[in-house]
Amino acid sequence: AGTITASSFAKIGGSSIEFLKGDGSSSAFTVTYGTNSGNTTYVYPPSGFSIGNLSGFICSVRTFYYNGTVDSNDSSYCYYSIESANNRVAVVCYTSEQRSTPTNNWLAIWST
Repeated sequence: AGTITASSFAKIGGSSIEFLKGDGSSSAFTVTYGTNSGNTTYVYPPSGFSIGNLSGFICSVRTFYYNGTVDSNDSSYCYYSIESANNRVAVVCYTSEQRSTPTNNWLAIWST
């Protein structure tokens, strides 16, 4: 037993998704996702959105292809940065012992 409270809700109906705010207003809302290949790749806003509409982003390693001996002097990483001036998110995925191009997964939440 208890009470659940929230300040916003997502309403899905027809061909659109609305983000309903606690104050009664609403905004457009969409989630995009994908897989990119390369040490540095880019994610662009969907139609009708700009980088300023990015509400959340997460990236992760999909595949690293190692080569040679992986030991204590090697590193692997995957991170992102928001490039507002270029209207995109840069995803960097790299390992110092790679024999082939790495891939990453990403998920973005956009709202107006």
